[in-house]
Amino acid sequence: MAVVPKQAVLALLDGAGAAQAGAALGRMQPAERRRLLDDADDRVPAAVLRWTAEHGTPYERATVAKYPYLPRDVRAALAHDPHPALRNLLYFRSDTPGSLRRTLLADDTGGLRARLMQTEVAADLGPALDSTDAELAAHAREHALSEGLRAANTPDSLWDALGSVTVFGSYNRHGAVLATLRPERWTRDDWTHLARRHTGEPLKSWVAAALALEPSCPADVLPRLVAARNDVIHRRSAWQCLTDGLLAPDDLVDRVPYAARMLRLVRELFGPRLVFDDGPWLDGATARELHGILHTAVRTTLGTDPRRWNTAAGHLIAETPFAGSIADLLADESRSPYPPLPAGRSGPALGYLLSFAEPGAVHRIVAGLDTPALAELINPAHHDVLPPAIAEAVVGICAADHPDLLRRLAMNHKGDPHVVPLLRRLRDPEIDVLIDPDHPRVAGKRRDRPDWPAKAVASYDLDLVEEMLAERSDRLAEAHLALACRRLAEAGRLDALAAFTTAYAGRFPEPVRAAAAALAEHPGDTARITAAIDRHIHDVMLAAARLGTFPRVTISGITAGFPVPWDALLSAVPQASAAHVRAFLSAAEGRIPLDDTTASRLVELLGSDAPSAAIAWSRDTALAALRSPLPGPGRHLNFGSPDAEPWATLLADGVITPEEYLTEGHDAELRLGTVYRHPYALFPIQPVLRRLVDAHLGSNPDAWAVAIRTSARFPGTITELLATAGAMTTPAQPAPSTGR
Repeated sequence: MAVVPKQAVLALLDGAGAAQAGAALGRMQPAERRRLLDDADDRVPAAVLRWTAEHGTPYERATVAKYPYLPRDVRAALAHDPHPALRNLLYFRSDTPGSLRRTLLADDTGGLRARLMQTEVAADLGPALDSTDAELAAHAREHALSEGLRAANTPDSLWDALGSVTVFGSYNRHGAVLATLRPERWTRDDWTHLARRHTGEPLKSWVAAALALEPSCPADVLPRLVAARNDVIHRRSAWQCLTDGLLAPDDLVDRVPYAARMLRLVRELFGPRLVFDDGPWLDGATARELHGILHTAVRTTLGTDPRRWNTAAGHLIAETPFAGSIADLLADESRSPYPPLPAGRSGPALGYLLSFAEPGAVHRIVAGLDTPALAELINPAHHDVLPPAIAEAVVGICAADHPDLLRRLAMNHKGDPHVVPLLRRLRDPEIDVLIDPDHPRVAGKRRDRPDWPAKAVASYDLDLVEEMLAERSDRLAEAHLALACRRLAEAGRLDALAAFTTAYAGRFPEPVRAAAAALAEHPGDTARITAAIDRHIHDVMLAAARLGTFPRVTISGITAGFPVPWDALLSAVPQASAAHVRAFLSAAEGRIPLDDTTASRLVELLGSDAPSAAIAWSRDTALAALRSPLPGPGRHLNFGSPDAEPWATLLADGVITPEEYLTEGHDAELRLGTVYRHPYALFPIQPVLRRLVDAHLGSNPDAWAVAIRTSARFPGTITELLATAGAMTTPAQPAPSTGR
């Protein structure tokens, strides 16, 4: 199983209660806990800090002791522990004295500093200890300014407080200043004054972006706030502004002229997936939504001239920055100081541009491409699946004017669901051979491949089966041979089966003997002969299950509709390992149609770890997986991981309701907490989250602001937060942030 990202584990622990988080930490190996704590700083949830201070190893407690911001009870517990001081001395003595200073600065009681001064290595740490005096004084001044900011709560006080940040960790100190602000109480005049002063004295980019995310920021102030400098917004903040409706697409395209970052963002928008610096993946419907953001601008400025599309595509995938805005580039690509890239490199970007153009425009553009550009467009290295409009245009144009490219398209895209039906419609025998893996001519050429017998047995081409038995029986495994015998018996070709059992009885005794005995006992009775062979194949499967192995014949047989004794098979599995069933289902690649009873049995055996692609999930099966007490990654939509995809599909298909996903099962709090804290990482159910929260908070912007700001520090469960936040129009005094 893949390693779960550290941020995902911290998010789940943050959403859990103290007891759940403590139990989870206690079950972890020391190396796993160390991975969570190292380089985590203020992103570690308070529950983890408290558990570590009480139950952690000396190394873990020392690691936590160096964090710059700790809850008061955690700091007090560590101040009386002799191990963190000694560990800090040994660890920071020669490597990073700055980290020791951070520890001392966080110790506002002075207890840890006093203990260090009494140790035998205090002299070695003289510079580090002495340098803390001035920093502690600066810390006190900042604290006073922060208190003044809390009382004043005006835009002007923001500059005064941020300008005084001189101590370590300016990012964290800025965060503390922003946490003190109450911009939801600002008047329109305050926001206008903020934007005016920001134009002359720009705030740090992420500070401006954080203010732009405030729901109370007026729409006409927002562009002035985010577009005053080229590096105003980090691209993830720009995306947040966009998805929250605080920044219009025109603002993103026309008014944000930080060209280098914007070019990279647009290049990714044209790609099939979009990843941000801090981990979340966006795909599917979200990627299509992002494509549409620039649809109008690109289509209206580039028109249908393929040369202009090609030139723009070259610029968009270039690493070199364009010295202007995206609107400038799209309006007149000749203004770029960089020459267009060669056609060989612009193929993927051209395909991405075409993917959101109108079908008629796609056909005109593809028809205008020269042969090298068209060949590059259908290069499978650039596209796993061609979009439908591009596939239709390419197949039609290649069939009419480029037969060589048509054959190349058939060979390279035989698994493309958009291309293959169009190729079949041509009714070209040469093309049919290239796209049909079970075509007799293709199968005949592949008989020397090791996997050919299994494919031949799984197919319904009985002539091939007979030919295989006659010519290649010495190369067949026992189970494959039994399945081949069943194929002949099921089809009523008893003469061919009898001839085979007579010729090969001595070479393969078990399956051939079973077939011969059935022929002798039930002459001419196809059903009984087939049933006798079935019993033999069942025995082969059960023996394999007990040994912990599943031969490919099982998959081949199931795919072809062979009846499988699931009850007996699953009963035999625990004698080996459930991991073997998991591996078997994964190897089947989703080709096993299971009834609901069998699927529920698999869920009972494997929990939600049962590969979703291999199960025809029904509502009852999905709810059983959600309620299963067994741990499994499939129940959590963690940061866009592959485990999220089957659940997103179930939600989209209406098999389960969003409310059920977020409320059913013993770990529903973890799921809801993860979704609430990372709405931009979990797009398939973001609208669900908004509906659930809106049911509690309504349209009160103050309540929304309180819920969002307190979600990382709320002491209870996320359900309690949602239930109480609606009444919290005035935020309570927040504790020092230890959240994410």
